[in-house]
Amino acid sequence: PNFTNILDTKWITELNKLDNVVYWTFADVTPEYYHLWQKPIHTIPLAFDNLGYKPNINSKFQQFDISFVGGWANNGFDEKRKIIIDIFSKFKDSGLKCGFFVNKNLTHQQECDLLMNSKLTLNIHDAYQRSLGLDTNERTFKSLGLNGALVSDTVGQLSHLFPEIKTSLDANEIVEITRDLLNLNPSDLEEIKSKNKDDILANHCYTNRIQELVKL
Repeated sequence: PNFTNILDTKWITELNKLDNVVYWTFADVTPEYYHLWQKPIHTIPLAFDNLGYKPNINSKFQQFDISFVGGWANNGFDEKRKIIIDIFSKFKDSGLKCGFFVNKNLTHQQECDLLMNSKLTLNIHDAYQRSLGLDTNERTFKSLGLNGALVSDTVGQLSHLFPEIKTSLDANEIVEITRDLLNLNPSDLEEIKSKNKDDILANHCYTNRIQELVKL
């Protein structure tokens, strides 16, 4: 873990001695954070719950150019709130119709239908994910699985898993990426959505992840 400077590491030493222990993490593995582990560490990212999400057509949500569902996720420093407000403030002045819901307690089905029916989806990561770049949140897979068209801030794992997704850490650029996608020929945008959804269903569902774990 990346907290070895404050934790007793004897338990890692003991785990390293056990033949029946396999190491895996949601994050990409770097020597800086995993130098104490003496066995191969497998990266198995988060994924899309294709069994739990069953979207319905909802004309109310089709009005939105872009949607987002999330929370402030206060880590004690309230870092994500600042990131969210910065990005939302740029969208507020954009003239785009935004279905943004933060800490609004949408039901599971409302979230599902909103993401599926809006034209695009937005993803925002925590400050530590932006800094380290080692993991991406579940919203990445959920947005691509339900909608297929994603605009996101930049984190390393997302970029190498989905290199065709345009990302930025600049809020103004995020809005411009959104406009570029919305200005595509509708058939071209639908082609992007279909391709991404097919990729998620084929490679990035939790059923896929369980298969990866079983192989270990």
